[in-house]
Amino acid sequence: MDYVREVLAKSKRTIGIGSATASLESNFALRSLVGVQNFCDGMSEHNHLLMKTAAEILKRGPAKCLSLAEVEKADVVLVLGEDVGNIAPLVELSLRQTVRNRPELVAGETLDIPTWDDRAVREAVQGKKAPLFVATPYPVSIDEIAVRSFRGAPDEIARLGFAIANAVSPHNAPEVPGLDERIHVFAETIAGSLGLASRPVIVAGTSLRNEAVLKAAANVAAALCDVGKKDVGLFLITPESNSTGVALYEGMGIHQAVAEVERGEADTVIIMENDLARRLDPDSFRVLFEKAEHTIVLDYLRNPTTENAEVVLPAATSHESSGTIVNNEGRAQRFYAAVNPDEIIQASWKWLNLIANPHYDGTIEWDSLDAVIEAISKQVPALEPIRRIAPLARDARPGLKIPRQSHRASGRTAATAFLSVHEPTPPVDLDAPLSFSMEGETDRARVPSPLISRLWAPHWNSVQALTRFEQEVDGALRGGDPGVRLFEPVLQAEPVFYEEIPEWLPPEPGMLFVVPHHHVFGSERTSSFAPAVAERIPARYVAIGPKLAEELGAAEGQRIELEIDRVRTELPVKIVAGMAEGVCAIPYGLPDMEGYSAVPTWGRLFARAGV
Repeated sequence: MDYVREVLAKSKRTIGIGSATASLESNFALRSLVGVQNFCDGMSEHNHLLMKTAAEILKRGPAKCLSLAEVEKADVVLVLGEDVGNIAPLVELSLRQTVRNRPELVAGETLDIPTWDDRAVREAVQGKKAPLFVATPYPVSIDEIAVRSFRGAPDEIARLGFAIANAVSPHNAPEVPGLDERIHVFAETIAGSLGLASRPVIVAGTSLRNEAVLKAAANVAAALCDVGKKDVGLFLITPESNSTGVALYEGMGIHQAVAEVERGEADTVIIMENDLARRLDPDSFRVLFEKAEHTIVLDYLRNPTTENAEVVLPAATSHESSGTIVNNEGRAQRFYAAVNPDEIIQASWKWLNLIANPHYDGTIEWDSLDAVIEAISKQVPALEPIRRIAPLARDARPGLKIPRQSHRASGRTAATAFLSVHEPTPPVDLDAPLSFSMEGETDRARVPSPLISRLWAPHWNSVQALTRFEQEVDGALRGGDPGVRLFEPVLQAEPVFYEEIPEWLPPEPGMLFVVPHHHVFGSERTSSFAPAVAERIPARYVAIGPKLAEELGAAEGQRIELEIDRVRTELPVKIVAGMAEGVCAIPYGLPDMEGYSAVPTWGRLFARAGV
């Protein structure tokens, strides 16, 4: 620690690179240590720009950004660009519930059938489904429940969204110039269905890495509000667990951080819980570590970033620390440590606090998580409500913290019997109103909903006891659902429309637009380290349509060359019926596909000579 403090004291300028998977508290500690102007949010350049747009959309309304439970109440859904089955599987589950639930609710209301009478409701519905429309570059799992599916490049999908908005509100939403007949017909069909809906929902996100798709989704929602719809919902899928929260810190982009190090404007870099090999192209990654005189990394997994660092500090995982994140709904939520880590392991904000104290006159000295939360509330106006998410540690009744363990927990002595037959004193947690014990507050009426650590009631075990904690069956928790929404729709606001509509011209001969294809197993960094998940990660490939495969003379599994930015890579062919014309797809984020940070972009395919 003394060496790290000495490095920072002598540093010309230090840049801090945060993480969209780390807590608000850890990112804030890094931002406080290096200074607001030297903080980088740690997202890839694409995601940095996309999350700025997403945060802008969430802030200005007028549509409400929905929770998963609210999505299930929709009567018409439009999905723009997202392969929800691979990117957000719970969203797919909600959509499947949506297309089934809505006709059942209508049948119950019109025929006076109680919703719990499943057999009678299903008989009345006769297999009817709520309208679901999907627009993606390649086939997705929810095509099977969709009324109609559209295939196109990302900019074509964006143009479709802008065209739908114009069809819904032709007087205010911008007109799409040069719209081809295929998109026009599809847009009119969807607009007609949305116009009849009472609870329309638009689902979009960042997976295609296309800002225009986000803006098109916002325009559709704004157009529906413009024509008098009251319950318009918007569901934006964000790339990582705390992308929305980190975006509210308004840090610099990662390419700007690398450029400043390369120019010699900064000589020291602190990287927190972030494998930059997944954020940067190989050349930028190499430049950062070659040009920076000192690199300090805080992380909990070994990766290319830790292997190139000068100093590595062991950070606690989310299971070993407490903190706050902001989900895609804009709901700030508190999480708490499930286990007490070894002494050498600490939450990132604690390491940064230890580093800072001797040289920063105690200005960011925090003795507990409560102090960090209070500092964030005061210094970042957009995050002021996080103080009210849940009771702070100091709010706990003396001697009656809420136990993490069930009163039936056993084996506490056996867990440490190899060290001593005497049961050790439970560790004290200064960062949470919870105890690492089975003793404490047991009265359900006194336990706030954000602090419910287990479900149990007399005569009810496990999830069977859930109704004992709810205001009504399948309703909100007593005391309200956990978390605080940071963005609420401005109902009186005049809808504002985005005017920048992308052009789409047919690709030049031999050119293809390369898009990322996400996988539920492999595209997410942390889970890929688990052996059970690693076994399910697919091999790398390039996905093309049957027509293009025939033109190239390529068969399934045959290796062809993909050229991007004059760099060629051999990949096996995966033939996918229903791919959009002029588009090919490569897997995103797989361990052996890192370095394709330029995707989506233009590329070429070449059949291997002699094959």
